[in-house]
Amino acid sequence: TIRRATESTFADLHTLLLTEAKETLQVSEEEMAHLYLIIVIFGSLIILISLIIAYLLTHSITRPLEEVMDVANRIGQGDSNARCSFSRSDEIRVMGLAVDKMGNTISELVNDAISLSDASVRGEMSYRVDPDKHEGDFRKIIVGMNDSLAAYANPLRITAGYINEITHGTIPSPIETPFTGSFEEIRENLNELVVILNQRNKDIE
Repeated sequence: TIRRATESTFADLHTLLLTEAKETLQVSEEEMAHLYLIIVIFGSLIILISLIIAYLLTHSITRPLEEVMDVANRIGQGDSNARCSFSRSDEIRVMGLAVDKMGNTISELVNDAISLSDASVRGEMSYRVDPDKHEGDFRKIIVGMNDSLAAYANPLRITAGYINEITHGTIPSPIETPFTGSFEEIRENLNELVVILNQRNKDIE
């Protein structure tokens, strides 16, 4: 009887331990599943947040870069008034400022070239633009335009002076200094006129 009672007690204890082990295993499996679900959710959230941050960072970089390239292209196509509109404090802003400076330099060059052209049309042959306002090859352009205007102005000034002297009865000496380009024909004609007038004066005498 004692043996049976002992065996029954051990059997009940074994059953109890086995049941508790199964219940503990089931709870552990549920907790693991719950933990896995939490990890998946948090992992997904982290990935989603990372994608959003990456998009925002990429968007904040690519948009200003696209604007810088667009402004540079517009300036290259002749729109010297194009400027960058964004406000930043990083390397992209430095790039934008460089493009804006290029636009300002080209715009000033264009304005000076227009003023020289307008002065030529108005007959203001003494008008010049200060080349020191510009740098590098841009300065060379303005110097060249000033020299071109001077190349027109000098023959015209000399011609006007000769005509004025002849009009007032004075026959000037022939022009010794050659004119440049097509203006040389004007010098030759003036010198020929001087020769003709001198010959007529001799004939009259």
